[in-house]
Amino acid sequence: MKNMTKRAILLLLVLAVLVACVGCGGGETEQKPVDTPDTSAVPAPTTVDTSERPEPVTTTTTESETESDTIPTAIPTPDTDIDYDKWETSRNWNGTSTFSNTALIDGERGCTIENPVPNHAMMTQLVSVKPNTDYEFTVVFRVEGYQPGEENSGGACINIANPELTVFGGTPRYITSGDVWTSYCYVFNSGNATSVRLCLSNGWFGATSAGTAYFKAITLQSRETNEITPLFQ
Repeated sequence: MKNMTKRAILLLLVLAVLVACVGCGGGETEQKPVDTPDTSAVPAPTTVDTSERPEPVTTTTTESETESDTIPTAIPTPDTDIDYDKWETSRNWNGTSTFSNTALIDGERGCTIENPVPNHAMMTQLVSVKPNTDYEFTVVFRVEGYQPGEENSGGACINIANPELTVFGGTPRYITSGDVWTSYCYVFNSGNATSVRLCLSNGWFGATSAGTAYFKAITLQSRETNEITPLFQ
């Protein structure tokens, strides 16, 4: 009986030792921390809101817009081309004047009439016109070194005449100042004429003058209305 008791006690002691050993070696395994990638520097996806984007604009040009004032208006072309080679000397009363139709005036071709002493000197050009039509004969001119004649002093002027230079327009407008360019428009009606003479003059009949007259930007343009008394019948 005593022997069986001892054996049971030994068996219990062995079982206790085994249980203790299992407890020491069977604890939880220590887990090492795992490095995870840092995503804080990676920008989050952005959702683009296209609701505020404007729709493509299609421009439609109407007929009225194509005829707007933004389209440059063409400069009217003179009905008769002024050919500077065709200006000719028509009067040199005392024979002292010199004429040029090849002068370069401020970069433009023009004509000059130089009177060293008071004289009536004139250049003309024969041009074709339409009968019974109003015309504008426009010239920009001035005179330097002006000196009046002894009687009825004249100056630089323009006028219109028949081809034979026997009929002229009214009293010309004289320019005597050399400081300012003057643009003058001579308006006339051609009447029954088919050609007229355009006249550039330094001095006039019985109204002589000295100095140098400069003429440039010479044009002849018809008008839409016929309101002028015919110059030539």
